[in-house]
Amino acid sequence: MDGFRYDKNDRLDAVSLAMAMSQHHYQSAFKEKAVYGELHDLERTYQEFNEDIVRAKNRLHQKRCYLSYIYSIIQSIKHGKKP
Repeated sequence: MDGFRYDKNDRLDAVSLAMAMSQHHYQSAFKEKAVYGELHDLERTYQEFNEDIVRAKNRLHQKRCYLSYIYSIIQSIKHGKKP
């Protein structure tokens, strides 16, 4: 009886499962419907677009801050004041 037992660990379990899958051509136990995969792809696309919008708004805000700072310096020079 002891000859059938072996020390179990994640690596041995993974190897034995992979061998069983390749030898016996088991199908996976859980199959997701195609619509869920499509929804997942759409969600990923939405998140990427959203991140792009946030990055663009941040760049615009940064440029606007630089421009307002430069404009205030130009105005102070134009009116003879020190910046």
